[in-house]
Amino acid sequence: INYPTTSDICNNLVNVSSNTEYLVESNFEGVEDKFTINFEENSKLNRMEDDSCSDSHIVSINIPNSVTKIGEQVFSNCPMLSSVTFENASQLKEIGAQAFVNATSLNKIIIPSEVEELKMGLFNGCSKLSSVDFENSNERPSKIKRIENFVFNSTIVKSLYLPKSVEMLSSYALKGLTNIKLYIPRHSKLDLSENEYVDLYGGKNIKVLYYE
Repeated sequence: INYPTTSDICNNLVNVSSNTEYLVESNFEGVEDKFTINFEENSKLNRMEDDSCSDSHIVSINIPNSVTKIGEQVFSNCPMLSSVTFENASQLKEIGAQAFVNATSLNKIIIPSEVEELKMGLFNGCSKLSSVDFENSNERPSKIKRIENFVFNSTIVKSLYLPKSVEMLSSYALKGLTNIKLYIPRHSKLDLSENEYVDLYGGKNIKVLYYE
């Protein structure tokens, strides 16, 4: 088995070999020193197991495009995590529930196009998070279908553009959001009219707007 350990952290950096296929459960859990994870070119990393970086002082990570799964609570309770990016042509399909819960320094993120679901509590407690966007181009249209409960709770997101692929929002998908603009395609699968809603999917004072 080839995977990094806490002993590989040197000068606040851990270099992960291109042959590493996964980060194991609780891989860097609880590391108190600040650190950044760097992956060698042509990484073969396939998945990040549950809690692999939770309760640590990880600062940033650029996730290789070979990764298909991020487990549950991988970056939970990581107060220093300010940057999460994805390599171009990401193959990521699944992000586990509460993967970023209480990542209180994270301020923006772009969800790769192959991801089909934002699972329960994904960004719950990300108190500086103001921007959640979806990769969505002609070449790589977003496949997001479902947004579960409490995904944006305690964030400061003020506008959200939903791709046309979205089919369902759970009852409390917008819980914790207040005074936001929700942009949906004119021919969205969601049964919503252009209007202002006092309460919508748990969010307060939501203004729904169409885009072409």
